Amino acid sequence: NVNAIYVADATTGEAFFSYEGERAFPIASTTKLMTCLLTYEAIERGQISMDDTIYFSETVDKLAHGTDAVLQLYSGKSATVREMLAGCLLPSSNEAALSLAEYIDGSEEAFVARMNQKARELGMYSSIFYNCNGLPFYSEDVTPVKAQNYASAADMCILSSYLVNNYPQVFEISSNTAIRLPSVGVLVQNTNACMYNIPEMYNLEEVKGLKTGTTNRAGACLITASKVQLADGEHVVSTVLLGSESGYDRTRISEILARYALDRAKNPDAYKHLTQSQPAVQEKPKKAKDLLQYCIRNL
Repeated sequence: NVNAIYVADATTGEAFFSYEGERAFPIASTTKLMTCLLTYEAIERGQISMDDTIYFSETVDKLAHGTDAVLQLYSGKSATVREMLAGCLLPSSNEAALSLAEYIDGSEEAFVARMNQKARELGMYSSIFYNCNGLPFYSEDVTPVKAQNYASAADMCILSSYLVNNYPQVFEISSNTAIRLPSVGVLVQNTNACMYNIPEMYNLEEVKGLKTGTTNRAGACLITASKVQLADGEHVVSTVLLGSESGYDRTRISEILARYALDRAKNPDAYKHLTQSQPAVQEKPKKAKDLLQYCIRNL
């Protein structure tokens, strides 16, 4: 009961498993990984710094006091870039993402154009972004049209792999179960339940987050990253799950995928049969008259 899955070694790019991996689906707040990536890039080129002060606009204030509010941000008040990155990654604050977008490019529209440009540069050809946070987007037409950011699971694996390989400092935020935001006066909790479950249940000490996302249309989504020590050095394995039916399911399935990814990275010889050219199960026939023979052969 999921839309799509993609599992890979983020360090080498080797794909381990894909289910509907190339098909685009709504991605909800996993969108914020692109927002964070562009923030780290702005820091790298010297445009902004982690300790810069962001003053919140009226647009941020309005979002922060709507039905999807996470942090109470007020027009004229401020917080640091570091705090807003934490607000994006842990409690999935839509208003924190908007504050970063406006600070970097002056407007969300300009920032979203940069998001789509970056997606093309990375080869995320199934992706389209309408906003910086993943909320449903309503057009300003006479008859408003509701849309959401879309990407394939493979695209989101490209994005998360690029992020962790080029800006591993993201783990300084995403690997925490909670972070205090002094400027806002709150302790924010990580919405990724795998951060609480996997290390304790499976003795995996290197689970590093990464990002949750949920809307009615997207379902419950989760991208995880875990570190594993191999013979040639440290690797990061990534799992992408789009469109599970509940937060419980996305955690349960992502735990299974993370254990599979780590085991496959550590024991590649045990999985050689999965890379053979001949598929173990033939493609399901499209004609009804062939279905019985298909079932006899494969089920």
